[in-house]
Amino acid sequence: MNNPEIVIIGAGPAGYVCAIRLGQLGRKVLLVDKDKIGGVCLNRGCIPTKALLHYTQIISEANSISRAGIKFTKPEIDLPQFNRYIQNIPLRLRKGVEFLLRENNIDFIKAEAKFEDNSALALVTLDGITTQVKPQIIIIANGSENTDLPYVKSDQTNIINSDQALILNQIPKRLTIFGAGAVGLEFATIYNRLGSKIQIIELMPQILPGTDLEIADHLMNILKKQGVEFMLNSTVTEIKKQETLQVIIRSNDNQTKTIETDKILLAVGRIPNTDNLGLNNTNIELTAKKFIKVNPQFETSVKNIYAIGDIIGAPLLAHKAMAQGVYLAEKICGLDNISAPKYIPNCIYTDPEIATVGLCESELKNPNYDYVSGKIPLSAIGRAHTLNRIEGFAKILVDKKSKKILGAHILSPEASNLINEFTLAMNAELTIDKIIETVHPHPTLSEIVQEAAAAVDKKAIHILNK
Repeated sequence: MNNPEIVIIGAGPAGYVCAIRLGQLGRKVLLVDKDKIGGVCLNRGCIPTKALLHYTQIISEANSISRAGIKFTKPEIDLPQFNRYIQNIPLRLRKGVEFLLRENNIDFIKAEAKFEDNSALALVTLDGITTQVKPQIIIIANGSENTDLPYVKSDQTNIINSDQALILNQIPKRLTIFGAGAVGLEFATIYNRLGSKIQIIELMPQILPGTDLEIADHLMNILKKQGVEFMLNSTVTEIKKQETLQVIIRSNDNQTKTIETDKILLAVGRIPNTDNLGLNNTNIELTAKKFIKVNPQFETSVKNIYAIGDIIGAPLLAHKAMAQGVYLAEKICGLDNISAPKYIPNCIYTDPEIATVGLCESELKNPNYDYVSGKIPLSAIGRAHTLNRIEGFAKILVDKKSKKILGAHILSPEASNLINEFTLAMNAELTIDKIIETVHPHPTLSEIVQEAAAAVDKKAIHILNK
């Protein structure tokens, strides 16, 4: 272990995927992480939250189906058993990743890695044993972590972050969420289905800042119908702990009000795990927000030290990290017939889901873009009616001259699956004609993709083309 060929710091989606691909290509890799294999995504993020969303969706559908004459009694939730079941899902997946690491001859050590200089790492195990290694190549992939607000810190009981929100010790009557980003809205969806009264406080003038405004506003209106309350353009100025939590809020017009809640969830963003890497002992350059600077091939300012995933900045997405891991592994091994991921979809697993790729319409309000759009309401799609899910739409933004896709935005059940067709078309630089010409099975939600593309040329069948 003293002189491994490649050391990867961090066994999350970026690190373990990169390690497996390097192993497949015959390279000798040492993977280092002080926590569990799979990182935040597998253990405390993507996987357990999507499990919670799935099982709570069943509760939601059982309630809504009464309109069709099918009635269920109110579900009883055994929280300890439910928690064990949810936590067993990451365990199964983690064992699968561990098997793949072994079969690809990848060594794994549970330790904290710190740079001693530009070429040496100190690996400190949980029992305090330190080993120095000098690999030929170092890849930093140790991700990001939850952040608090300067004036509000998690106490893991009354004020929690997404890690604690995964464990349902009790379902609060009232849950106030700070932040209307993807994490905040997904937990709002989960706890709202479980019966909590949800209030969301957001500093910005829209939910999902940076997302296409039309689609974000449409989702907010749907969530309001589901009982979620929003306070936009608002800042928390003080929290008083009495029998309940008293949250004092100031809006941007300097109006203040106080709301009562039983629990607060901080969902205000993530910060890179760069503080404890010993980077001050190296010449690795950081951004103002402490993300690692890299070139287009993910090499840092120090030769043969690379960085991928959340540690290099937005978008902080597991699938982006995985794609970068594969690309970097193949690049290191001299495979030049690949390109770095260009168009990366983003998905928010609310009810309904949002999925986007490319530019939003506000980014195209520019003389440099001569674009046209096509928009289809979900109510025009037969399959949506069979699912009793007709609120939503798809919008595609297209370069007027080349007919290539500049951006696509979907608000629909299964949007996270539907966006892939647009992403493929954009990465392959296909025109919308190729989507229009592709026969989509009927009845499926995927027809909204074809109809949105056809609407650009005013050829959509199931709406009036104006």
